Amino acid sequence: MKLNFQAAHKRLWKWCMENPGKSKIDWPEWVHNKGKIPKVCAYCFPCEAAHQLSAPELNGCKVCPIGNCDIYKVGEITQTIRTAKILMNQPWTGRKVYEI
Repeated sequence: MKLNFQAAHKRLWKWCMENPGKSKIDWPEWVHNKGKIPKVCAYCFPCEAAHQLSAPELNGCKVCPIGNCDIYKVGEITQTIRTAKILMNQPWTGRKVYEI
C-alpha cells in the first residue's frame, strides 16, 4: 500500500484534536480499528518515515523529524488539544509517499 504520510499525519492529529479523550492508537483509520492503514512505528508517520529512510536499524523515534511525538498524552482537554495541534503543524521534510 502506498500512502502519503504527510497527509495521513495531518489527518491523525486533526482527529486527535477533535477527540481529545482518545489516544492516537484509537484513530479510526488504523487497521486494528477497522480502517485501512497498518500500524506504523510508534503510531507516528514521521517516525516511520525516519525508520524507512535513514535508520532502519534504529527505532524511528530516535531520529524522528518532528521530535518527540510521545509528548501527546490524553489528559486535560485543553492541553491535549493544544499538543495535538502543535504536532499536526510540525514541519518535516522528506518524500511524501511511502510503502507500508
